[in-house]
Amino acid sequence: MPRQRSTSGVASVRLSASPRSQRRQRRERLPLAALARRLLTLPRVGEVELVASQQGLRALHFTAVGEASHLELEPTTAAHAILDRAERYLVAYASRSGGDDGAGLPAMPRLDLTALTPFTREVLQLTSAIAFGQTQSYGTIAWQLGKPGAARAVGQAMGRNPVPILIPCHRVLAGSGLGGFSCGDELKRILLAIEGVTLFRR
Repeated sequence: MPRQRSTSGVASVRLSASPRSQRRQRRERLPLAALARRLLTLPRVGEVELVASQQGLRALHFTAVGEASHLELEPTTAAHAILDRAERYLVAYASRSGGDDGAGLPAMPRLDLTALTPFTREVLQLTSAIAFGQTQSYGTIAWQLGKPGAARAVGQAMGRNPVPILIPCHRVLAGSGLGGFSCGDELKRILLAIEGVTLFRR
């Protein structure tokens, strides 16, 4: 099966869509031909799949090695440019050493969050404002929303974050410690360590 190599040296894979990919596409609510996909391997993070529409980056999926079934079905120039920008940002991000302030990271790609509910978009907008290397609690986000009793609903909305890392829900912690993460506690610790945030295991 042919593999394409991107200019940054990270592989882009061209394959037919598997049932798993088709299920994801249905969740993304766009015709398959309208989506461009790319598979990247990031230092310390592993394999991720990027999904872009013409409007912006629509999803980032963490995948196990060899499990992705990903393609670029003659995507538009706009979708290609979004994938290129996302790749540059993610490769630079994953290559950081803990303790810096994130200065000098490439510009992030435009995001396409049109499939999300207004509440989820509002939660993720506040999450996006948390700076590199900083953290907040679910309760703080709920308070910023004017809904101080909604910490659980905030956590559930973050579980629907389609573009982790780019919308940094890993920077949101429980009042008692790490808190949840849709992609697993260990990956949350890795992302925080990239940003110089160290948490003690309980």
